[in-house]
Amino acid sequence: MSSDMLVMRSIANAAAHTPAREKSMLRKWVEEISTSGGASLQRARIHAVAAGQAVRQNGEALLGGAALGVASAYLPGGLDNAHVGPLDGWMAGVGFVGGIVLANEEVGTDIRNLGAAGSAVLSFRKTHDFTAKKMAERGMVAGGPLLKKAGSSVAGESDFAGDPIVEFAKRNF
Repeated sequence: MSSDMLVMRSIANAAAHTPAREKSMLRKWVEEISTSGGASLQRARIHAVAAGQAVRQNGEALLGGAALGVASAYLPGGLDNAHVGPLDGWMAGVGFVGGIVLANEEVGTDIRNLGAAGSAVLSFRKTHDFTAKKMAERGMVAGGPLLKKAGSSVAGESDFAGDPIVEFAKRNF
């Protein structure tokens, strides 16, 4: 071991055992940073990794939702395909099984996330359809009784009068 290294170790050892009242403000500050800095950096790293994972997961959900939206618009039966069943349900099932089968692969997490997006879309659609059907049986319109006339698909077309902006738009557009 070199003599320089021995000198550095003895200085560090002396500084570590110096009473707090004899240390300078700068030395106290350096020691505080060096002892707590590791924990602070570790916490910052954990949050940075979590932020990256959240961006990745939400990006996958956006792509999965966009694919289902395009399929819904282009396919004659929308997401409820007569031959294979609900496409969002298939997406959910493939994601569920694929996430389990490929658990040791990095892509397994991506597939599982896409499956969760498919589950969310399927749950939303089927719950909305069921609730809207029950509301229609009671003479109500999904979205609120004042938003649409029964049979209308245009929001704002209601029997409720009095909104000057809506009335102006109906007369002029």
